[in-house]
Amino acid sequence: MAIRGIGMPKTVDEVVKRLIANMPLKFNVDLSKMDEGELINLHFTFGAFIRNQFGLWSGNENLLNDCRQLSGITFMNPDDAAAFIIGELWKRLMKTHQLRVVK
Repeated sequence: MAIRGIGMPKTVDEVVKRLIANMPLKFNVDLSKMDEGELINLHFTFGAFIRNQFGLWSGNENLLNDCRQLSGITFMNPDDAAAFIIGELWKRLMKTHQLRVVK
């Protein structure tokens, strides 16, 4: 699956927006229902997808630097950055994609 968007994203916000727009609704809803501690289970699958799709292993320094700045972690490698992005995506989806009872 390729994520649509023009050019390499430079910010975490841009990555999160692209992921929400391009991932299946079911995936987004399922992710929003996960407990924070379960996110580590996505490291080798979804994390690898993020690292490859958004150039974290191939020199997207703008995105790495944005992850470092937002997280407050001075040294952050691509694996850490992908985990941070997953966490930020999860936080956004918690606000927008959780199913709620409507009365």
